[in-house]
Amino acid sequence: MSTFFFQEPVQFQCPVPEETSFTLDELQEILSRLESGGDSVSLSLNSCSKGSSQAVYNDNERRLRCMISNRESARRSRWRKKKHIENLSRQMNRLELKNQELKK
Repeated sequence: MSTFFFQEPVQFQCPVPEETSFTLDELQEILSRLESGGDSVSLSLNSCSKGSSQAVYNDNERRLRCMISNRESARRSRWRKKKHIENLSRQMNRLELKNQELKK
C-alpha cells in the first residue's frame, strides 16, 4: 500500500507556455528549430536566468519530442487498424461467397 503526499504546486520562476494543440508540421518545425539552436525560437525566457532557461528549454524540447512521437505512433496505429479492418472485410466477403456456393 502506498501513501500519497499532497504538496503545494511547484511555482515556476519562468513563464511556462500553456499546452496547445499543434499540427504535426508545426511541431516538426519547432523541433527542427530547437535542434538547430536557431535564434528564431525564443521561448520567452529572456527574463529568466541562464540556468533556469536551459532547464525549461530542455523540458520543452523533451515535451515536443514526446508529442511528435506520440502523434506519429497514433497515426501508425490508426493505419494498422484500418488495414486490419479492410483485411477482415475482404475475408468476410470471401467466406460469404464460399458459404453461398456451398449452400447451392
